[in-house]
Amino acid sequence: TLSTCLKVLDFVHATALRRNAGIMFLGDFWHHRGFVRVDCLNAVLEAMGKWKVPSIMIPGNHDQIDWRGTDHALTPLRTSYQIFAQNSDREHDDNDIKSLEQYPGPLILSQPTKLFGALFVPHIRDKKRMNSVLASKEAFQSNALFVHADVKGASMNDLIESQHGISASAFPPERLVYSGHFHKPHEIVVGKKSHPNSVSIRYVGSPYQTSLSEAGQTKSLLVVDSAKNWECIDEIAIDVGRKYHRVSSVNDFLGLAPSEKSNGLRQGDKVAVMVPQQILDEMRVIAHASKKSTNDVSEVSPFDAKVNELRASGVSVEIRDTQPQLKDSGTTPLDVEQAVDEVQFEDLSPEATLEVYISNEVASGSLGESTAEKILKSGVEILKLLSDVDS
Repeated sequence: TLSTCLKVLDFVHATALRRNAGIMFLGDFWHHRGFVRVDCLNAVLEAMGKWKVPSIMIPGNHDQIDWRGTDHALTPLRTSYQIFAQNSDREHDDNDIKSLEQYPGPLILSQPTKLFGALFVPHIRDKKRMNSVLASKEAFQSNALFVHADVKGASMNDLIESQHGISASAFPPERLVYSGHFHKPHEIVVGKKSHPNSVSIRYVGSPYQTSLSEAGQTKSLLVVDSAKNWECIDEIAIDVGRKYHRVSSVNDFLGLAPSEKSNGLRQGDKVAVMVPQQILDEMRVIAHASKKSTNDVSEVSPFDAKVNELRASGVSVEIRDTQPQLKDSGTTPLDVEQAVDEVQFEDLSPEATLEVYISNEVASGSLGESTAEKILKSGVEILKLLSDVDS
């Protein structure tokens, strides 16, 4: 997804330039913990080297390499570009750029920091410490909080809700809270929104779809205004990268068509169609019988013809077998909701699947957090080695 990432960086910077705004990033710039591919790092540094607006970044759990969180993969970005003082009192020659005062463009906050009336909090693995930060005077005296947090009840994706994060009630009430971490853009509200003592936590979400678990999700940039206590004053849709589409009926699949529109299928998109193998076999038998009776040169069913059409247009099609409905009882061999959940769970990456499993073990008390951290780190390293072997 490197090319998509670079397009997102260019889009974010161009949008900030157009609106005379800065850029804020709320963590998980990188996906794999503990290492960064050199080609990816070089490409990102080259892209950010063209930036001309200031940025604030906090590390997420995927950026951090240990429990403390102070060592992280955002450090190489610290000197990726320079900005110039806008109101410098120094005399300078416009043709001599060296006479202008220069500052690092990215401001990377590795510790909780109060800035511009807001509290910026990077990912903190220790729940007691995180709760202490949220209960601090600095938090309650801030107009807004920008965090990278796992909050209980938040949507990890369309299927799974976090079971072991910190409580939403730990956040100061009546404050705007924006968080990185989970890919799905959504909001958690405790109490009635805009009422006294209510808590609202808005997950910004990822800037592009990364797997089928994000199918149908709309991604966007949030425009927040420090002069209005960091209120969100606008949302700008991001339409970059591959889109994922989930189709659960043959008729819906047959209705798909390639299109360059944002809501249509485009080259590079991926479609997962859920259909019982029995139905596909029946359609192919009918197509074969039709060929014999009409001397038609084609022996392709409408379903297979649509698959061929989409693949020829550059759309990836994955066919997933599902259990057919039993006609006599009106039920399915498996509970419908359970079957759908299992199919969607397959959409998670190996790393995400491992992380969800270990998180559930921690939540159930089967694993301690320090042990879980070690297992997760070792597991991710093993998966990386296997991925390198496959490639």
